[in-house]
Amino acid sequence: MVSAIITTIILLPMLLLIVVGKGDALIAGYNTASAEERASYNMKRLRGLVAALLLVVVLAFWLPLIVGATGNGVFLITLPVTLVAAFVTIILANTWAKKN
Repeated sequence: MVSAIITTIILLPMLLLIVVGKGDALIAGYNTASAEERASYNMKRLRGLVAALLLVVVLAFWLPLIVGATGNGVFLITLPVTLVAAFVTIILANTWAKKN
């Protein structure tokens, strides 16, 4: 339960900053990209995608508590959900969130 609370306290404000458009520097890789690379992204889509990832991660930490898992069951639920969400986000950020 402590990990879910800490994760929520850290990620929820980041999610809100990204949604309102003030947290572009929090998006990994975007803040270090060149101006040409930044221009190749649809920021509305990229922000929505990263915000969705953060929301999935927060929910993944609360899911074991909702299901009633304890001990290693927490990692058996949280880790796969988080890894799949991150993998899907990487793919979509390099395809769907790019300008054509």
